[in-house]
Amino acid sequence: MAENDGGPSRDVCLNEDFRRIAEARLPEWDEIPNLELYMDQVISYVTEMLQAFMLSGDGKIVTASMVNNYVKKGVMPSPVKKRYKRTHVAYLFMILIAKSELQLREISLLLELVREDLRAQDAAAVQDPEKDTERLYRVFLTLYSRARLVVFSGNNESHTDYELADDIASVRALYWICLTGCARTRSVLQVQDLAADFNKDRK
Repeated sequence: MAENDGGPSRDVCLNEDFRRIAEARLPEWDEIPNLELYMDQVISYVTEMLQAFMLSGDGKIVTASMVNNYVKKGVMPSPVKKRYKRTHVAYLFMILIAKSELQLREISLLLELVREDLRAQDAAAVQDPEKDTERLYRVFLTLYSRARLVVFSGNNESHTDYELADDIASVRALYWICLTGCARTRSVLQVQDLAADFNKDRK
């Protein structure tokens, strides 16, 4: 291991990355703008909200062609007159986080299964697409928060109080996707850190 050159140790920097990801948060459902947004506004907002969770080498977080592709393949709802609302933004958060672990068709299937299972569990549920999406997003947010805390801080407490239906198989599957995605990010950060030390020692 290279000697400390007076700056912060690599362990400290790596721990700071872990802390940043563990403590960052996605907006709650009610915090997502429920406005009619144009594509460029959606891209700007989603990028800003997700950049804390993404690796610097992953490229652009979201582009117009990606959004159009998700709509075309039926993974997220179509915009209304080329404008996007809270439902669309919530779907983008879930898709973009899950896509490192699943193909689009698998993401579409899993999210739909969770939607249906959550609706079936709620005796008072009605056929309301926006309410279904809100319920799905709140569960996803809880799962992703829990996964980040487990992987990056060893803490199993979630930032949100939303009650989880842990006995539902689709919900458990979604949690594992969140968990493996976070584990992948941690592994990449650690390998990058080791590679930096290795290259520094060789100079």
